[in-house]
Amino acid sequence: MQGSPWAGDGPRPSSMIDRGPQAGLSENAMDPEELEPRKKAPTPPDLDRMSIEELKDYIAAMEAEISCVKAKIEAKKAHLAGAASSVQERLRRLIHRENRKKYDFLRPLTIN
Repeated sequence: MQGSPWAGDGPRPSSMIDRGPQAGLSENAMDPEELEPRKKAPTPPDLDRMSIEELKDYIAAMEAEISCVKAKIEAKKAHLAGAASSVQERLRRLIHRENRKKYDFLRPLTIN
C-alpha cells in the first residue's frame, strides 16, 4: 500500500481501518448534547411580591399539581404491576410447556 501509515505485513490494526464517514467514532460515543439537562427547572415565583390572596391561589394550584402527580404515580405503579403479572404468566406458561416436553415420553403410558 503506497502512502499507508501501516507498512507492516499482515492485517492492519482495527483502529486504522476506514469505516466510512463516521471513521474514528465508536458506536458508544457520547453526544455532547446528552450531557446537557433535558429541561430547565422552572423558576419559582417571587413569594415576597405576592399578596395573601395570590399566595392562597398559588397554594391551591400547587396542591392540584401534587394531586395530578400522585395520580400519575399510581397509574405508573398499576402499569408496572400489570406488566410484571404478564411476564410472570408468560414464564409460568413457558415453564409448564417445557415440563410437558420433558415428560412427554410418559404420555403414552398414562391411562385416561
